[in-house]
Amino acid sequence: MSGARRLGASLRGRIGVCAILAIFVILSDQVTKAWALDSLHNGRQIPLLGDFITLQLVHNPGAAFSLGASTTWFFTLLAFVILALLAYGLWRMNSASSAGAIGLLMGGAIGNLIDRLSQPPSFGQGHVIDFINYTDFFVGNIADIWIVIGAAWLAWELMRSLPEEEQNPALAAPLSGLESEAEPRDDADDADDAPAPQTQVPTDVLEAEVTAHE
Repeated sequence: MSGARRLGASLRGRIGVCAILAIFVILSDQVTKAWALDSLHNGRQIPLLGDFITLQLVHNPGAAFSLGASTTWFFTLLAFVILALLAYGLWRMNSASSAGAIGLLMGGAIGNLIDRLSQPPSFGQGHVIDFINYTDFFVGNIADIWIVIGAAWLAWELMRSLPEEEQNPALAAPLSGLESEAEPRDDADDADDAPAPQTQVPTDVLEAEVTAHE
């Protein structure tokens, strides 16, 4: 099998892993949002883990922490840009594990993008459905949870792919010292170790000595 075919099969495998996880994230996000719309009332809080995590339905026009509430269209366009960058990353990376992390990120981004395209008040400016309240610090959804997990996972994979010297700069100095010790000696040392040249006696001198003995 040629190298191109092996690369193609590897890419198909990464796409498969990414697609499976992305579909799972989208389904879990949309199903829980549908439940929140049907079961929760705006503003009402239902304790889930005491006062630390409660359920409260909120329609968020902006990003996390309701930032940029007046520029919903910008976050819609930004979601498409992020998805394009993630698709490029999936093509560039060779690890199935990295593909899984990208799948979580893509699924979360698509889940919130569906809200912006389908929820009121208008196409492209829909409000994201949030219903998990974290001590009134911010309100999120299942897609946000998967995005955080995917981002941490991808960061871990990127750290693992770095050379050991870059992960631990303290190793660089000892290694460089070992490399310098292993360098070849200079020409002066080689000259000292070289055998002494042999002195050649001229031929006419040898012939004179032979004649004298005779």
